[in-house]
Amino acid sequence: MDGIHRDLSRSNSQMIKHYVSPTERDTLDYAFRYREAPIWVAVEVMSFGRITNMLTYMKDPGPARCVTEAMGVHWK
Repeated sequence: MDGIHRDLSRSNSQMIKHYVSPTERDTLDYAFRYREAPIWVAVEVMSFGRITNMLTYMKDPGPARCVTEAMGVHWK
């Protein structure tokens, strides 16, 4: 989670700024600061390595494997 919060914090994306109110921008509680950001916004600014790790350590990777198979991408 710390890595995801770092990715969100260093982003200059207007998408991220849209979901953080001005009063929350200075707080160091990243979970509170980005609580309103939808997952698709977070994924837009996350590093590829972070997304890969997130998929690798999923409790149930079944849905992600189905998506990769449907796209013709090998899971490994």
